Amino acid sequence: MTERVIDEEIKLISYYRNDEASFPWYQDLDVCKQVDNRDEPYDLELLHNMYDYLNAHGDCYYIEYKGVLVGDVSLRDNAEIAIVVCKEYQN
Repeated sequence: MTERVIDEEIKLISYYRNDEASFPWYQDLDVCKQVDNRDEPYDLELLHNMYDYLNAHGDCYYIEYKGVLVGDVSLRDNAEIAIVVCKEYQN
């Protein structure tokens, strides 16, 4: 597993399937609206398809803040960046 250390509190952890951490983020309707302009939460199949696509078309990481996974970031091959941070850790 690859890590990118940003500072003493933040690390990027290479994507691995972790539904326990990531699935709740995509149950938040605000996140779904921002990410895909969806009005419905993700199901597991859509979540897996999304991560598989992002991982195949760039680098996908979990954001770890103070030892807790709080979101994800994808650095796409086309230079697009997408970031999702759960509400508890925003601000």
